[in-house]
Amino acid sequence: MSSMNRAVGRAVPRRHRPRWAKQPAWTAFALGALIAAGGLLIYQSAGDTAPTLIRTSGQGKGEAGDFWQRSAARSLGDENMQNMDATAANATESLVAVDTALKALARPQQLALDAGGHLRLTRALRNKLDDSLGWFDGPVSPEALERARQRLQQELREPALLEALRVLDSYAAYRNAAAEQQTKPSISAALPASLGVMGEAMQLQRRSTLRAQMFPADVREAFFGDEEALDQYRLAFLQVQSMASFSQAERGEQLRPLWQQLPAPVRSQIPAPG
Repeated sequence: MSSMNRAVGRAVPRRHRPRWAKQPAWTAFALGALIAAGGLLIYQSAGDTAPTLIRTSGQGKGEAGDFWQRSAARSLGDENMQNMDATAANATESLVAVDTALKALARPQQLALDAGGHLRLTRALRNKLDDSLGWFDGPVSPEALERARQRLQQELREPALLEALRVLDSYAAYRNAAAEQQTKPSISAALPASLGVMGEAMQLQRRSTLRAQMFPADVREAFFGDEEALDQYRLAFLQVQSMASFSQAERGEQLRPLWQQLPAPVRSQIPAPG
């Protein structure tokens, strides 16, 4: 049993859903692509691991190689211009839906207990902690940490209180580590525009790696699972939409497997691709 599970006094069942790493067309970013793009992997901070870069096993309209590095500058013929407005409107609708779903994740703050009075690990618990610690990125101040402890003491009794306080300490440590990570040099800031969303994808990978290092799987899933799934889908959506050589039908074919692997409550809020 993990250290966090011991803290909360029980093992919290994981939600069974496919992981992003198992997607047939998006299974690994190529580290060599970054080296070829300018030798930008000259710095990797201690504690960080090399990001896993997503590749596609297929090719689109004669364009071979790394999906994330394909040119998006191929010109469209006049016969396609009539479809651009509708395509742009559909893309905007999907991105708005993703943004709305992300914001909805941050709203609930109702703590949940099991029949024995033990704390349940939920996204609402993270929201409750963020509400006390501060919603903006940055280190957690001692005052904010004490304020969060007092709020938990007002709302909970043993055994849930002790469990919540331990989770709070672990989460505050993660928030501080994430803030420190942001101050370190990042190769993503120097990536050329031709790499599209690669820089943002690498930042997401760094955060995900840190979470995996600091939390057991059940806590990471409860606190960040849906958010990471939406962030991954949003980046994939942006990259696919930038591919001028893809038809709308081909974009839908690329995105549909990713959309289907979103958690069901989240997927219901996002328009189906195509």
